[in-house]
Parts: sequence; structure tokens; C-alpha cells
Amino acid sequence: MNLGKNNNKHQYAMGSTAIENVNNEKDIGVSFDSELKCNEHISLKVKKANQTIGMIRNTFTCMDPDIFIPLYKS
Repeated sequence: MNLGKNNNKHQYAMGSTAIENVNNEKDIGVSFDSELKCNEHISLKVKKANQTIGMIRNTFTCMDPDIFIPLYKS
């Protein structure tokens, strides 16, 4: 990944093998793009939360907050 506005985007190699240039990098569990934005990471987390809510709604008929909140958090 090449960072910075004035970066020349050099192609690096290790011995005779070129190192692949990537657009996204995951570090400490957070995905960043080359502009240091984490939009993709946030989208994935929102998608996972919505899937969890959908699974709870399809499984349980009673949506009482006293039941729903512990289910969601677990």
C-alpha cells in the first residue's frame, strides 16, 4: 500500500520477486484503504450487525427489549 499525496508509488521487490501492491490493509483488526479511510471496515461491521438483528427477528416472535438486548449483545 502506498500512502501520501506525493508518493511516487514505487514498485518494491524482495530479491527477484515483486511485492504485490494492495489497496486495502488490515491492521489490529481494522481495514484501511490507501487514503487511511476505514469505510469498508465500517460497512462490513454494519452488515454483520444487521444480519444479527435479522436472525434474532426471524427466530423470536417477542421483541421485548428485556429479551432482545441481551440476545443482540451475546
